[in-house]
Amino acid sequence: MFSNLKAENVKKIPTRSTVLNMNVERLILAQKQLREVIPDQENLTLYADETSKFGIKYSDYHVSDQEGNMYVLGMRQLETKSAQNTLNVFQEILSDIEDKTEEANSTEKILLKITATMSNRASTEKSSTVYCKN
Repeated sequence: MFSNLKAENVKKIPTRSTVLNMNVERLILAQKQLREVIPDQENLTLYADETSKFGIKYSDYHVSDQEGNMYVLGMRQLETKSAQNTLNVFQEILSDIEDKTEEANSTEKILLKITATMSNRASTEKSSTVYCKN
């Protein structure tokens, strides 16, 4: 499939502002899905990962339900890969979701349904898990 694409010439690509608007719409739809679907789920698994791109560090968080459906909670740039900074970013993401939700304590309800976590072997991930438990 991809071998056919390399012969194609793109005649028109979206403008920067169009791409930014699409990202905002994507975020709104993802957060709406979280508000509508996640509260009814049980036994969620929280996934966390950190990565660096061009010297900039990022952390992302997802949850999956019992059927294996994945839902993106959010992604943020990290100042450092410290456990405290990673936890702060996670709390910011949860705060964003809470701000868009009409129901009180919606993120707390999500957190209470998390029964497992999955992250890489990085020591900061392990430390931030300890911070979360406290």
